[in-house]
Amino acid sequence: MNLNSGDQSFIKDMSEEELRNFLQEQADGDYVRLKLDTTMRFDTSDDPGSVNIQNPPSNEYAIKVTTYIEGEDEEIYISGVIQPEQYVTEGKLLRKVEEGTYKTVSTVQFLDDESNVVGTSSVVGKLTVES
Repeated sequence: MNLNSGDQSFIKDMSEEELRNFLQEQADGDYVRLKLDTTMRFDTSDDPGSVNIQNPPSNEYAIKVTTYIEGEDEEIYISGVIQPEQYVTEGKLLRKVEEGTYKTVSTVQFLDDESNVVGTSSVVGKLTVES
């Protein structure tokens, strides 16, 4: 229910706990959540590695994650579109990355049903390539 529309007299019949839960549900509707492991691990830059991205069922938007090595313009990873209730556990790097650990910046795009970007967020993390 939306507090901004219609009759809200039902609120007076709620217990304190029911009201608290109702208000929390209303507030939660204004947030987008995702689970993103900030550490990407690859044995080599040629093999699939661990990325771990989840778009929880509570989200109304699909997400797409694009990752860069900090200070570089070229993408190293793009998730593709991840719908609510979907997750990605592994992925491939888009280019050769030398052995080492790198700071990364992942841009998360929130997409509506027509794949229009309705919001973005950035997450700092790291990439480890073992060899």
